Amino acid sequence: MGLPSLAPLIGILDDADRPEARMLIVVWGHPMHPSIEYVNLLIPPLGLRGRFGHYPSRFTPLHRFGVKAEFCPDAALRVLAIGESVATYPDGKPRPWQGRPDDEIDIRHAVAGVVIKAVRAVKDGVHG
Repeated sequence: MGLPSLAPLIGILDDADRPEARMLIVVWGHPMHPSIEYVNLLIPPLGLRGRFGHYPSRFTPLHRFGVKAEFCPDAALRVLAIGESVATYPDGKPRPWQGRPDDEIDIRHAVAGVVIKAVRAVKDGVHG
């Protein structure tokens, strides 16, 4: 019997990261020792494997901002508005998406497969 696995998730790391496409992270792996990495090729790698066990309290899933991610024909990731943001800051104040309605970013090669799985899982309704 294998270890439990965290389905890949895309979102914003914490309230210090501006909620926009270029700041997206992907989280995957073992729930107690997840791998966490910025999706954007232009953001320096985090390398946070096994050192961020409290990520759930510092992670906001992408869908909470009223946006979704999909792939473009050129393999970039596009973030599209689909509704209103229900994300909040720790004090309960609204936290709107701050990117443009159709932001597009180039994906870091090392996490491309995980990002594809995360986008597909949301599209298929496996998790949000």
